[in-house]
Amino acid sequence: MVLHGYNRLGDASTARRRLTLVFSPLLLEPDNELRTLGLVGSVDQLRDFGRQGFLVLSAMIDEDVLVELDSEVDRLITRKPPPADKVGFHHYFEHPTDLPVADRALRLSGVQSLAEQLIAPLAIDLAFDHIQVATSIYGWDHEPGGGHIDGYGTPGQTEPRSFTMLAAIYLGDETEAGRGNLWVWPGSHLGHERLFRERGVDILMSEESMGGHACLLDPAPDFGDGQPVLANRGDVLLAHHLLAHNQSGNMWNPMRRIIYYRLAATGHKERWADTHTNALLEYAPVQAAL
Repeated sequence: MVLHGYNRLGDASTARRRLTLVFSPLLLEPDNELRTLGLVGSVDQLRDFGRQGFLVLSAMIDEDVLVELDSEVDRLITRKPPPADKVGFHHYFEHPTDLPVADRALRLSGVQSLAEQLIAPLAIDLAFDHIQVATSIYGWDHEPGGGHIDGYGTPGQTEPRSFTMLAAIYLGDETEAGRGNLWVWPGSHLGHERLFRERGVDILMSEESMGGHACLLDPAPDFGDGQPVLANRGDVLLAHHLLAHNQSGNMWNPMRRIIYYRLAATGHKERWADTHTNALLEYAPVQAAL
């Protein structure tokens, strides 16, 4: 089975009854003013995020904004091209001031507001001084066997570079597997919570995990099967920081592109360890729905 649209797994009948956040997409206005936002969440959505660890929200970003994002990513790749013989993943981590369209898309196209609906009354913003442009170049035929969580593997670090939520804007068609899709292990945010409760919040700081891979521990926790996330141009992903994920191969188009934002709730740095042993600590609306 695969993931499509919202975060449901299953057949067409499930997809037809999929619930999405009803939201008027926002445009980047010339005067940088934010349009009126209409947002209606559902208990089912919050409950599914709590259980699965992610949402994919369909057609959230206006095409005019996507065209601007395409142009900005084109300029970035022109300035910093990948090696000529490169296949598979090639990532860019750029300061927000160097990606002004992507930064505005976070703030003025509703992505930040959508993320805050999951953690209200807390606010949320970029956790670090970068926005990621992730690409996957044609020719890498790969399905990941296990996932990781971000924030590990930096030489000399004494604690993980933790955050609250991963958000993404899709720039291309990933409605089928094999297109460089992000893979996730549904419910693994709760599996990581159990791991950290039982074996300590520093368990993935060891060399054994090779940068946040619980699947490499001995014994390794069972997170079930991974699945490709299926989404389309203009969709938005919201995923829990502790959700195991990985990248897959692109055997479909010359270069898959997606924009990732790592977001942290206000005060996260001071409570990061508590969020590892209580995965929904910062997600009050989600907790209330369960």
